[in-house]
Amino acid sequence: MKKIGILGSTGSIGTQTLEIVRSNGDLQVTALAAGSNVREMERQIREFSPLYAVMWAPESADELKKKVADTGTKVLQGMDGLLKIAVMEQMDVLVTAIVGMIGIRPTIAAIQAGKTTTLADVIMTMYENNFTLEQIAVATKKSVEEVSAIIKKREPVLA
Repeated sequence: MKKIGILGSTGSIGTQTLEIVRSNGDLQVTALAAGSNVREMERQIREFSPLYAVMWAPESADELKKKVADTGTKVLQGMDGLLKIAVMEQMDVLVTAIVGMIGIRPTIAAIQAGKTTTLADVIMTMYENNFTLEQIAVATKKSVEEVSAIIKKREPVLA
């Protein structure tokens, strides 16, 4: 059985990854991470029973700790939490599905620890598949200006 951790589990790619877990008996979720969506993270914890859950926002971590105190999941916070789950012994695969630079350090730590890693970025994936800026903005709930700025920052990396 493959044990996976998902950075960005409450976002579009993260929830799609969890759909795959539901349909595949060979996968077990051992860690989840999100920014501030406490409601969705609580639901995921109750369904998948991970060992760890990380919330980026401190106030969200505090709220989640209270809500899942009756579970066996340990709630961590911020970059320290992301780095801890990235190298945890009870994980084979790290799915990085968070926007921006936040996912780089934990992904590098996972690689250095010998984990299999996957990177997912919905904005660049849509851009590379010829979606318009307007379509990407609607899908990601960002302004066209924000989407354009994100793409401009990342385009040289693709070349």
